[in-house]
Amino acid sequence: MSIRKRLTGQFVWQLLLAGLLMIALIVATFFYIANKMSEIEVNQNFGAAGLSKLVDSLEMKDGNITFDNQLLEIVDRHAGWLQVLNEEGKVITSYHTPKDVPNAYIAGELTSYYKGQMEFPYHIYIWIQTKNNTMYTLVYGVPKTNKGLLLLHHVKQTAVINEGKINLPAELSEQLQAVHGYIQVLDSKGTEVASRFKAANALSQYTVQELVLRSQYSDRYNSQLFLEYDEITKQTWLLHVPLTIPYSDSSPELVILLIGFICIVTTIVIIFLFLSLWYGKRFGTPILHMMNWLHNLAQGKYEEPRDVMGRPKSRTITGRIRRKYQMYSDILGSLQQLTEGLQRNDEIRLQLETTRNEWITGVTHDMKTPLSSILGYAHMLKADHYQWSNREVHEFAAIIQEKADYMDLLISDLSMTYRLQNDAHFLVFDQMEINQFVQTCIVQFMNDPQYETAEITLEQANEPIDYPIDQNGFRRIIMNLLANAFIHNPSGTKVQVTIYLDSEGFGILFQDNGEGMDQITMNQLFDRYYRGTNTEGTTNGTGLGMAITKQLVLKHGGTIKVSSATGQGTQFKLYFSN
Repeated sequence: MSIRKRLTGQFVWQLLLAGLLMIALIVATFFYIANKMSEIEVNQNFGAAGLSKLVDSLEMKDGNITFDNQLLEIVDRHAGWLQVLNEEGKVITSYHTPKDVPNAYIAGELTSYYKGQMEFPYHIYIWIQTKNNTMYTLVYGVPKTNKGLLLLHHVKQTAVINEGKINLPAELSEQLQAVHGYIQVLDSKGTEVASRFKAANALSQYTVQELVLRSQYSDRYNSQLFLEYDEITKQTWLLHVPLTIPYSDSSPELVILLIGFICIVTTIVIIFLFLSLWYGKRFGTPILHMMNWLHNLAQGKYEEPRDVMGRPKSRTITGRIRRKYQMYSDILGSLQQLTEGLQRNDEIRLQLETTRNEWITGVTHDMKTPLSSILGYAHMLKADHYQWSNREVHEFAAIIQEKADYMDLLISDLSMTYRLQNDAHFLVFDQMEINQFVQTCIVQFMNDPQYETAEITLEQANEPIDYPIDQNGFRRIIMNLLANAFIHNPSGTKVQVTIYLDSEGFGILFQDNGEGMDQITMNQLFDRYYRGTNTEGTTNGTGLGMAITKQLVLKHGGTIKVSSATGQGTQFKLYFSN
């Protein structure tokens, strides 16, 4: 699998997992908000929202019906009571039921109390539900009047308003102070006309909406509001009683929503922070490792960065790629190949430097030897104490010319190899027929007196081969390969030249039956710094012929390969694509 697919797969499943976690979090938060909202509704309006929960919590233990204790505490806070009726209307269990409440209801009686058609001192709420194949009728009742309304009614009946102040009997004043309450009297426009024990932050003007909200949502204002309207005077009497447990300025619904929002945001931040740290460690560490590796290569240090134990950081003790590096196994493999290649090239470069220095030493010696001969004969000819004959002068001149020709050839070969190396544009390509051109080159080679006894066999292709070549350069290729076969082999060596054509191009084979060469010689045969001959032997040449041959073949768009073994002859294969 490619690194692109692996990275895509990693990111997809990780982001999918993070998305599922966030969805689960949002769902859980919604359940939390819904549950809390239900609790708030139960606390604020138990008759409408709490009875179903009471039935759900109902359990039979030893023949007795029990309810959830927390729900019963809410019943107590509202000064309420409970009854559970069977299908005949008889009470089978009760909780804090007053004495003035019946223990059984005849047909139509409970409905009349519920609809207010019959006088009853309590507001009642009814919930009917089947549970465990048994139908339960739950009756919840709360007093129609409470202490706050009674206290306000007594104050209204006994109070005397005098210049904006309300005068009360001592007993009522003590009752107000005991509950930390205060009294306000409003006119028909909602403006305060009198007060007693008024709080510092109390309003002096009320709108219709303000009175409705304060009487309905006491927890929002941290105060219970009891109200009595006098139709005769058009005045409204207010009793404010602070709640025992202070509540925040915000509504409980907003608080729950805020908590849910904070939970979602916090968890999302934590998830993304974790993912960021995890991504940084999972993907950043290998990238930094590879950057350090490249830095080492740039510094000439051809090895993978290692840990404190001296092992490659991406490898385990057993040599396997560590898990967090497996994503980049392809890149690590490429870096390893690059490292080995650079190290090998560096070794080859050092070897070439050594070989080049040796070759320069040899070339210097080769130049020095003929130059010494030339200088020696020049001094001899210049000497005044001896008169040379014409024959001797001609012999000396011939030797000087031979050495000068060798030096000229050496300089010419050096010039050509460096021109080829530096891509100098001195080759001129013309379309030529290869069979005829090779045959002409062989004839020219055998016309050289040095090779007039050479045995060369030519096998041409069955069809004409037209190919663009530089005539001088291609002729040099043919001559060098033929000369190499006869110079480095004993007398009587035979050479077979074969030209063949296929669908992709054509090739030329040079096969001799000479002594062959070893592997070391083959490896360095085309090296321009490798010396195959020397001027002190009987062979001719500068040692640059095969290097020039390979460069010329490459310039003609071809390849050259050599195969040989000691005692089995040598084969050169040239191939040129269409």
